[in-house]
Amino acid sequence: MANRRLAAELLRFTSSGGTAFLTDVATRSGSTASLARGIILELGLLLENDGVVLSSEQRLHLAIRLAQAGTLEAARLLDWQEFEKFTKDSLAHFGFSSERNARVTGDQRKAAAYLVSEKTTRLSQNRAYACLPIILTLYEPPRPVHRNVVLLSVEKLPDFLDKVSPLMPELPFIHSGQDMENSIKDNPL
Repeated sequence: MANRRLAAELLRFTSSGGTAFLTDVATRSGSTASLARGIILELGLLLENDGVVLSSEQRLHLAIRLAQAGTLEAARLLDWQEFEKFTKDSLAHFGFSSERNARVTGDQRKAAAYLVSEKTTRLSQNRAYACLPIILTLYEPPRPVHRNVVLLSVEKLPDFLDKVSPLMPELPFIHSGQDMENSIKDNPL
């Protein structure tokens, strides 16, 4: 991606329907207005009166492009609905299925929204499957696994997905034949 910092500033300024003005984006990203204009046009974005307004879909697309370029903090610039969609799309890219709008509440948090994902892997010809429940967070969680659910920060997601295997005994995989519903149902943080 041409200028990751500039693209991240576009996300920052366009949150909550805001307008990203060319001079603001250039200043915050440490570039020139001319360079900012070129990158905005290169990204296929509409520049009107030296400002850019992005739809939720455009913001999501930009965040995914930034993540693919190695800039995972872009996920922190999304609202919670965009973050859930970003997560779902990212997980699908690595072969995960996921459930949106899952709710988990905990001791120190009031009703917080999380996305719980499961990776389904065919283990053998007898159609055995393994699922891995994951709660993806914006920041580093206090521990990696809690009550049979992996807690994972978005920044560690790509590395984790590259290495995860249903044969890893330290991860709480749910294998076919186990009651998946009861394994993660009553699971307060």
